[in-house]
Amino acid sequence: MAGEKINMMTDDESAYDFDGIWKDFVHDFWQIILRDCIPDLYDDADLEREAEFLDKEMHEISQQLDGESNAVSNSKWYVDNLLKIYLKDGREEWVLLHIEIQGRGGEMISLRMFRYSCMIFLRYGRQPVALAILTAKRPKREGEPGVYRSAMFGTKTEYSYNTLMAYDFSDEELLANDSPVHLFIYAVKIASKYRRSDEKKFEYMRKILKVLVERNWDIGTRRKFVMFLEYAMRLRNREYKVQFMEESTEALEGKKVRYKPIREELREEFFKEGREEGRAEMIRSFICSGFLTDEQIAIVTKQSPEDVAALRHEIEGAR
Repeated sequence: MAGEKINMMTDDESAYDFDGIWKDFVHDFWQIILRDCIPDLYDDADLEREAEFLDKEMHEISQQLDGESNAVSNSKWYVDNLLKIYLKDGREEWVLLHIEIQGRGGEMISLRMFRYSCMIFLRYGRQPVALAILTAKRPKREGEPGVYRSAMFGTKTEYSYNTLMAYDFSDEELLANDSPVHLFIYAVKIASKYRRSDEKKFEYMRKILKVLVERNWDIGTRRKFVMFLEYAMRLRNREYKVQFMEESTEALEGKKVRYKPIREELREEFFKEGREEGRAEMIRSFICSGFLTDEQIAIVTKQSPEDVAALRHEIEGAR
C-alpha cells in the first residue's frame, strides 16, 4: 500500500477535490479493492510488489478520448486509474480501475468502459482487467451495468467488466462489512445525503469513528481512513473539524491533543501524488507549525523519519 497519511483540515471548502480523494483512496487501498471486487486477480497478484500507477498514461488516454467524442470528458463524474499489477508467476496485468464518483451524470458508463478498453489495447497491445464502482443507479436506458453490447448487420460486440454496485447495499450491510471500501462508500453516501448539514455529517462521522475503533485494522489503515473520512465529509464548520480531529486522535492514538488548521497551500500540495517540487518546503512548514511529530510528518510527506529529523536539526540549528 501507499505510504500512510494522517488527518489534516482546511478552512476553505472550495479546495476540496472529490475526484482527488477517490484517486488517493485507490492508491492507498488498491489491494483491498482487488480483494473485494476481483478476488481471482487478488489471489494471483504478487502483493509483495507495489502496483505501478500510470496516471500520466491514463491522462493521455483520457485526452485522446476527449478529442474523439464531446460526450467523453475529464469531468467530475469519473475518476480513472490505470495500474500495472504484477502476478506471482512474474507476468504483468493491466488493471483499469474506473470509479464513478457521483453515480449519476456523464455519458453511458458501459460505453465509456468499452472505449477505454479499446484505447488501452491500442496503446499496450493487451486488454485491461476492468472495474467500475457505481455509487448510484444508472438510467434504465443504459441497460445492464457491467456489459456493453452493440449489433449491426451481423456484426456483434459484447464487452463485460467487473462492477461493484454500491447502491445494492443497505446502510446496515455497508457498516457490517469489515472492509475500508464498504465503509468509505457508506461515508460518501452519508456525505451526499447530508451535504448541506454539517451537524448531521458530524453526527455520522462520530458514529463511523466508533465503528472504526472496533475494527481489527492496523493503526496505519485506521489513520488513513480517518483522513479520507474527514475529506469526504467536507465539513465547513471549523469547530466541528477541530473537535473531530481531536476526538479521532484520542480514540485511535489514546492521547489528547489540540489541533490547529494547516495552511491551505499545504493541503493542496499533500494531495498531488508523486510531486517532488516543494516537498522540502512543505516539511519545513510542518516542522515550524510545531503541532506534528517527526513520525507524523514522515507519514504525511512519505519521507523517512530520519530525513525529517535531519531537516528539523538543520532548522533548529539555524535559529
